[in-house]
Amino acid sequence: TERYRALVDSLLHRDVYLLMADFADYVATQAKVDALFADRTAWAERALRNIAGMGPFSSDRTIAEYVDRVWSAKSLN
Repeated sequence: TERYRALVDSLLHRDVYLLMADFADYVATQAKVDALFADRTAWAERALRNIAGMGPFSSDRTIAEYVDRVWSAKSLN
């Protein structure tokens, strides 16, 4: 019972990074996610809506933008 006492005390009494500030909301939201996941049809609908709402995304585009904006390097292609 004492193994993680320092960690727990730190989180409960000296949480300088506010890790516990929204923990209750996190747990409540995770319960909603768990309930939604149990309903396969509702989960699939949410997943598809999420995918459809993402818009275009490409790791190649992202890397190219990073190279251009951060490194200002020219492509070898």
